[in-house]
Amino acid sequence: MTDRPRSLIEHLEELRWRLIRCLCAFAIGTVIGFSVADRVLGFIIGATGVPHLAMLRVAEGFGVRMDIAMALGVAISFPAILYEGVAFVWPALERHERRYLLTFLPASLMLFACGVAFSFLLVLPAAVGFFMRFAGESLQPVISVRAYVSFVLGLVLPFGFVFQLPVLASVLTRLGIISPAFLSRYRKYAIFVVFIVAAVMTPPDVVSQMMLAAPLLVLYEVSELVSRLTYRFLRREMRKPEAVAGS
Repeated sequence: MTDRPRSLIEHLEELRWRLIRCLCAFAIGTVIGFSVADRVLGFIIGATGVPHLAMLRVAEGFGVRMDIAMALGVAISFPAILYEGVAFVWPALERHERRYLLTFLPASLMLFACGVAFSFLLVLPAAVGFFMRFAGESLQPVISVRAYVSFVLGLVLPFGFVFQLPVLASVLTRLGIISPAFLSRYRKYAIFVVFIVAAVMTPPDVVSQMMLAAPLLVLYEVSELVSRLTYRFLRREMRKPEAVAGS
């Protein structure tokens, strides 16, 4: 079978079917997530040490399980969604772009898992403990189970995404969009943006925002280092043809 250029209609048709498969994968993942939502909820409560959670509305028990099921649906279907996205753009990529993509995908998945684990194991218990101390002896906490799960998901999941910064820095450096000098020059503006992002992506309290902002600042420095290493690698690669031609 010969490779012929496809029309816009054919590309749109392929995109439509890939989106349908992504939605089907998400639906299947959500069903699986709902079947284990009770165990996941028990794990979240046990791991964070909150003694009592209350159901304040009639449908809240169902709602919190749907929240967990949809979050698990995204996680379970993510490999399939990633595959469909890569398969759609793969024919348009050059050989070196395909090699870069296959290098970055495992790193991206690993950093996402590290970000979620870092938040769940270190940041979340510290945040919960900090706020629970304000109850003192005169207040008996009555926490809505859905509000608590939303707090957990809203604090944990953003860390998975912000841990992608080093990979993003490497990709943008390879594309020539940014450089190490650019990242160094605009560091003070980046610090300002970091605190805005932390305020938007976390629950509305200063402690959660600071707990996201601090790793973001460290990741920015790591991203600058990764960008510098990528930039040096690219310069060495550019010199190789010249060295071969000179010999």
